[in-house]
Amino acid sequence: MMAIMSVGCLGDYLCFIKQTKIVMKALDTFFKTGLLGLLLFIANTAIAQQRYILASTSELKIEGTSTIRDWAMVSTGPKGHAFVNLEHNRLQDIKNLVITMPARSLKSGITQMDNHAYQSLNTKAHPEIKFELRSVEQITVNTLLARGILTIAGVARPLAVQVNYHASDEGIKFTGSTPIKFSDFKIEAPTAVMGTIKTGDNLILSFNLNFTTQNL
Repeated sequence: MMAIMSVGCLGDYLCFIKQTKIVMKALDTFFKTGLLGLLLFIANTAIAQQRYILASTSELKIEGTSTIRDWAMVSTGPKGHAFVNLEHNRLQDIKNLVITMPARSLKSGITQMDNHAYQSLNTKAHPEIKFELRSVEQITVNTLLARGILTIAGVARPLAVQVNYHASDEGIKFTGSTPIKFSDFKIEAPTAVMGTIKTGDNLILSFNLNFTTQNL
């Protein structure tokens, strides 16, 4: 009787050992493949979502009218950054895009006109013009709809603009234009010569933005 019990116990023990080995092997395989998958996911995410910074070749322009002639002010001083997700040079998504520029970096080539513009923009109290992206929609191989917040003279307004883009190994170029108004930002249109020269309320904001990759 004791011999039979001993044989039975030994069989159960050997079965337990065998099952334990199977479980340990399965766990080992799971952790190895799971860790590998996690590392691949992190690597792919890091590659796909790259940080870009705005190159010094970028330009922002504001164009308008007046009672004597059309005018334009250009800034070559914008700064910005963004996280961009690309697949085969096709844009998938943009996160955390912010563009800023000193309001006084806008230049018309006419000092008196610039000073009137800075006064209207109240650059002493609000020295910066800023755009913050909120979302991108309707992405195609070379266009997208960008929605964000544009802040001028301390007043923030929602802005939706159709954007053309071109992505390459060197970076991403965004171009486009959109109508805005002085009155949208509670700005009194600049005047000169005791009010005899007046600028129109309607403006065109255009941009040529070149983003290049930044190594983290």
